[in-house]
Amino acid sequence: MKKKIKWGLFLCSVLIPVCLSACKQGTVEKQGSSNKEVQKKIDRKNIHFDKTGPAATFDWDAKNSIRYITFEKLPQYMRSDDSDGISIYGQQPNEVSLSEEGRVQKALQVVEGIYVDPRGIDTVIKANGAKNQEDMYTRLWNDYIIPKIEKNSSTFDPNTYVEYLGEKYPLKIYGPMYLKLMTNALSFGKKYELKGYAVKGNKVFIRIQVPTYFPELLPRGNKYYKNPNESDFNQAFYDWLDEFHQRYAEKEINRDDHISYIMLSTVLQQLVNKNFEATSLSGYAYSKTSPTEFTVEMEVTNQGDVRIDLKNLAILLQIPQQMKGDNQYGKQDENNIFWTIPSGNNNDGQKIKEKLKNFNPKNPVKSYAIGEPVVFANGLEVTLNSVTDDPNLDVQDDQDRIDTRKKQHRLIVEFTISNTTPLSIENTPDYTNVDLYDGHGKSAYMLNNTLNYKQPTVLEAGESGKYKINYLTDGDGPFTVVYGDAKWVVQK
Repeated sequence: MKKKIKWGLFLCSVLIPVCLSACKQGTVEKQGSSNKEVQKKIDRKNIHFDKTGPAATFDWDAKNSIRYITFEKLPQYMRSDDSDGISIYGQQPNEVSLSEEGRVQKALQVVEGIYVDPRGIDTVIKANGAKNQEDMYTRLWNDYIIPKIEKNSSTFDPNTYVEYLGEKYPLKIYGPMYLKLMTNALSFGKKYELKGYAVKGNKVFIRIQVPTYFPELLPRGNKYYKNPNESDFNQAFYDWLDEFHQRYAEKEINRDDHISYIMLSTVLQQLVNKNFEATSLSGYAYSKTSPTEFTVEMEVTNQGDVRIDLKNLAILLQIPQQMKGDNQYGKQDENNIFWTIPSGNNNDGQKIKEKLKNFNPKNPVKSYAIGEPVVFANGLEVTLNSVTDDPNLDVQDDQDRIDTRKKQHRLIVEFTISNTTPLSIENTPDYTNVDLYDGHGKSAYMLNNTLNYKQPTVLEAGESGKYKINYLTDGDGPFTVVYGDAKWVVQK
């Protein structure tokens, strides 16, 4: 597909006058803005596009390699950080009938496969009933996105393609690739927050707050490299796409005729900007000032199998938000591939917020067994080893807390903390992210003698350390230990 630069310069000199002719391969234009007849699109559904060039080398099975959140400062042990407390839990054993919390926990695995750890994308694929990533994103493109656009634009042609230096670039092939790169960006912040949930039989509704997705800013009208190399194929292709995009985007009067071309040029510019690398991030997800909230519906069977349809998968990927009418016809939104859609509304989403249970951070839905490791987004693996009731535990420093009229318990909670990252992590013990509650939901008091333990302060890559916390409760169990969004219930 690559040509020598002398051929590239020669072909570029003749491409501009023939571009319009080549582009007419994709649709039939109106003869004037006053013509309101619905134009018949060229039926090209049976045309087969061979996957050559970038499409042939695109690695659909690749998974985003960003595993750990990046901290401006090294994380502290048990520190309540904006990006801490998001755990990735192991598969729970199948139960005869999953509890309400168990069903929510299963559904959250799908959320975390998108917003926390891209290695969990296989969980999303399985829940959607797809064969692989290519199948999932292609069906999402063809069966969800395209019908919505066609509903609002009679002239849109999903079979649109452009030809550059003898290579065909069809929207139907490169559109799904863009969805993969867009999804890669959603896990960059490694964060979500459960706001509420409801369970009705096998149906699970979860309302979550996540970082808002923004498309990659495209330097239209400028070189996309700081020091452009005119002999680089991608640079020449990018410049050609920019001219192509501008030619059609400036036709305000009958822009609807050219939606498919504007969308195709934007998709290709996003992909070229990332060199068609399947692990790249096209765009970014930002939560500091503009998080977004929505409700997703899934089905969770008694056996723990999760199902999510295309509509709710699209909601999870924030696609309906990008297809809203406030994105249309605005120069500032040209980075969004849907900005030309002449639709005022996209009403996909669940309207049951008032029926959801508010999430109580003191009682997370994610429950674990003693000895079961929990991996957090910062790469720390936390395992609750034991909760020991020791009536002889020294409480000399907290005599004022002893009340013989109450059923007090002196508990020793022991964790193993492992550093699964390739980095060294400095730990100044901070126990504020750990809580223990008695059977009445009353918070326990951390005894001062906890500070007498010699706790590790630095964990090198691959190292582990044991940490103990001593508590005094005013009531009996069962006791609940909470670390971030994970909990352990200890029957006493």
